[in-house]
Amino acid sequence: MGLADPEQLAGYVVLGELGLDGRIAPPGVLLAALSASAQDLGLICPAAQGAEAGWAGRIEVLAAPI
Repeated sequence: MGLADPEQLAGYVVLGELGLDGRIAPPGVLLAALSASAQDLGLICPAAQGAEAGWAGRIEVLAAPI
């Protein structure tokens, strides 16, 4: 669809269900954040789960509004 630049997203794990209205549905993110951290990747997740993702330790979390 060309909405995001793949090169800019290459260093991130993106988690969440994208609805047809453009909102991101919030899943649990701790396991994904731990996995991303172990691979030295950042994590993009819904804003409501940003704090939970931070429990994974040293990880860049971009918490998108839903």
